[in-house]
Amino acid sequence: MIKLPVPEKYGAHSLMIMCGSAMTSFSAVFVKLSHAQPDTAGFYRNFFGFCALTVLLYIRRERPLSGKVPILVTALCGFFFFLDLVVWHRSIGYLGPGLATFLGNFQVLILAGVSIFYLKEKTKGVFIAAVILALAGLLLVLNPFTFTLHSSFGMGTILGLATSVCYAGYLITLRHAKNAKYNASTVSVMWITSLFCSAFFALELILTGGSFAIDHVSSGAYLVAYGVIGQCVGWVIIARSLPHVKTSVAGLLLLSQPALAYIWDIIIFGHPASPLEVTGMVIAFGAIYLGSRAASK
Repeated sequence: MIKLPVPEKYGAHSLMIMCGSAMTSFSAVFVKLSHAQPDTAGFYRNFFGFCALTVLLYIRRERPLSGKVPILVTALCGFFFFLDLVVWHRSIGYLGPGLATFLGNFQVLILAGVSIFYLKEKTKGVFIAAVILALAGLLLVLNPFTFTLHSSFGMGTILGLATSVCYAGYLITLRHAKNAKYNASTVSVMWITSLFCSAFFALELILTGGSFAIDHVSSGAYLVAYGVIGQCVGWVIIARSLPHVKTSVAGLLLLSQPALAYIWDIIIFGHPASPLEVTGMVIAFGAIYLGSRAASK
């Protein structure tokens, strides 16, 4: 039976989360390059991801997730992910891959709040300072001095912040679905999550008269990459290490995803990068490093 490498130390788990985040940072790029409608892209991300995970389950000879409670938890996880993609894809249309992904990752505030006030996890002052620095970096990238609520930028910002709420719900339920008492593997959890999420998108497309059609071969190729890399490989790596890292720390580490997405937006789509925005990215990366070191101690 083929086994994925299991990180043994806390630092290795953090590194695995960042590696998975680097892979998923290309997700917004694939969405924009595919030129697919928002909900169509969401359906195929999960459908192709589900197919790839099915193959992985077969290769590893694992049984799918079973049990009423675990499946219900995973269904809720899939629903949060469905909502996350619905608003995020639309935000990409207004803001582009970089800014949309940055806004969606304000989930770090929500996860930190859940970690401190609900889960009662002990959090050091250095870590709180790191969260504040990370958010300051994100704000600089968004350039609050020129921010307005006019037309597309304002709507994109609202959708981006809504994404952060749904994204936090997804991460919390995903972490719970990986609870040791359920005895569920990462692949089986992601398999069920993708199945439920693709079913939600299919229902939404049918009810709204949306299209399942893929217009071009290149569009299909980008959607396949979106599903296999963004949904299967990247999130299997993240979900595998998520239960071994504090909720607040996981949210901070996942900030590497929007930072990289912004870099891809500059390189691939020619997004103009101002000195203020570059400064914001440097601060965000520094905060990620500071917070991960403080937590590992």
